Amino acid sequence: MPIFSNKRMESIVQMRARKKTLAQIGDAFGVTRERVRQIEAKARRKFSRYYSHIRLITRISAEKNGASTVSSNDIEGYCKTNVTELLYFLRNYENAHYTYDEQLDIFIIGDDSLQERVRATIDRLPDIVNVNQLSTILDEAGEDGDIPIGILQKAFVEAYRLTGDVYHRTRLSLAKVYKTVLKKHYFDGIRAYDPDALQEFRRIVIDEFGDVGMPENDRALTARISSICILCNRGMYMPKRAKYISNGLAGRILQYIDESDLKIFLMNTLYSVFERELNEEGGIQ
Repeated sequence: MPIFSNKRMESIVQMRARKKTLAQIGDAFGVTRERVRQIEAKARRKFSRYYSHIRLITRISAEKNGASTVSSNDIEGYCKTNVTELLYFLRNYENAHYTYDEQLDIFIIGDDSLQERVRATIDRLPDIVNVNQLSTILDEAGEDGDIPIGILQKAFVEAYRLTGDVYHRTRLSLAKVYKTVLKKHYFDGIRAYDPDALQEFRRIVIDEFGDVGMPENDRALTARISSICILCNRGMYMPKRAKYISNGLAGRILQYIDESDLKIFLMNTLYSVFERELNEEGGIQ
């Protein structure tokens, strides 16, 4: 890909794509973790500019007759080189054109309107922004979302209030609204791809929080819900919890693993051994 400034940047991205930590990479190159993070961040910004020209996900979707999802296999079949690095960038690239669903390993095509891009970008910003960080944060967010900086600045001022040297949100972000509703009304999960379930979800959000600016496109709403939940069954997404099983059961599972002669454990194997206890605690569905 024509985004690497030098061989070191390319090597760092390759190692990150293969799940190496910042510390491991820093040790390999004799630099700090922060320096590795800075180099990777620079590569991501270069990729965002590169992607704004190629729009790979949108292009593949068009070639699939406007398919609403694109799989990693689709991308591997389309590209011949640097596939691992490309997928790493695409999976971590925040934009409004598509959203990556880690559980299903698919890219979901989102609403490409400017209004939705602005709304999604503002929602991803930190809840608190220092005055001296604002310019950098908005410049990078505008570049990543392909949004004119003037429009993004206006949206930011409407969503934040200045107190001293700090900007803070005047209302909850969409992600926090969704998490609150999901934990209160969907403890056992929501069928995120069911139009009727989404319509009911929208009604509850409006009843409890008013018009918070939810995306009109169901695909965009599904992508946002799936990104803050875990997949617990086919199409069923459950709000994330601090823990899913008791400490006692977790200890028994760990003891089973420690005392076993096996070196690799399939989830199905562990589930079959502890099926009754897992089902009783609701940790696995």
